[in-house]
Amino acid sequence: MTLSSELRNLIYEKLRENMTKVDIAKAYNVSLRTVYGIQRQGVEPKPSVKRSKYARKSKEVVRRAVNAFKMKNERTSCTKIANKIITPFSKSTVRRNLISLGYKYVPSVCSIILSDAQKKQRVKMVRSYITQRIDFHKVVFTDESRFSLDGNDNYHTWSKNSRPIVNRRPYKGGSIMVWGAMTYTGQLLLRIIEGNLNSEKYCDLLRDDIFPVLKSSMKSFIFQQDNAPCHTSKYTISTIEEEGVEILKWPAHSPDISPIEKIWSILKNRVYENTQFKDKQSLWSKIESEGEKLTTNEPDLFQRLYARFYENMCNILCSNGEIIK
Repeated sequence: MTLSSELRNLIYEKLRENMTKVDIAKAYNVSLRTVYGIQRQGVEPKPSVKRSKYARKSKEVVRRAVNAFKMKNERTSCTKIANKIITPFSKSTVRRNLISLGYKYVPSVCSIILSDAQKKQRVKMVRSYITQRIDFHKVVFTDESRFSLDGNDNYHTWSKNSRPIVNRRPYKGGSIMVWGAMTYTGQLLLRIIEGNLNSEKYCDLLRDDIFPVLKSSMKSFIFQQDNAPCHTSKYTISTIEEEGVEILKWPAHSPDISPIEKIWSILKNRVYENTQFKDKQSLWSKIESEGEKLTTNEPDLFQRLYARFYENMCNILCSNGEIIK
């Protein structure tokens, strides 16, 4: 509703007479927000400023820049867009235009596309877990994750829809591969992997290091691993069976239900928080220290993640094997 100049002048005079804003709003049948606006602006409203030709074109320039990054499957940020555009736009101008175009700043993740056969396999595997009445408190979840010197993998990007965006990284400066295992009791084992991980190196790690530690702290356990070639080779399977360790069958392409994936996410956020690394040794030292803090300060975190695993299995059954978000 547009107020007449007479009414605006009257309200402004009452404000100068120290009449309360609530009484003014009730007396002249206007909203309290309108009274506040008149107090800020004065008697006459501020004249509207017409957008210049330069400003009208800024939205189209930003849109083209975003599409250029999208064609290359690269993440987009206000800084990257501002640097790409020849016209000197500030980051705040780029951000304002992105929001007006309907873009949101969302996490950039690698997409997982499951076939119908893989979805059925996931449902079948979960049903077998229930039929066998597996005690998942005894399961040791394992996985590998890469830590790079040039920052966290958990990037965000500007996206106009909810479709995941492929996250490509150049890994400039080097990276290290870390193997990890977690238990229900709050035990987290982290080991750095030098070079490529083949079956022999993997079995040496389990036989000489990991299994002795687990057997000393647990009476019995079930070993979970994904379907990487070095994990499922005949040499690896026979070595684990010789150690008297039971292997949990795991469906393909199912990192969404593994509790250790959440550990990696938390660990990376804390490792890279306000920290830059010049060499791999300093990065590995930070990973070890943050891992120890997790087990010491937050032992209940592991119990919550295991409880979440049961919920994920129910979600797989309800969604007929779809990826859990």
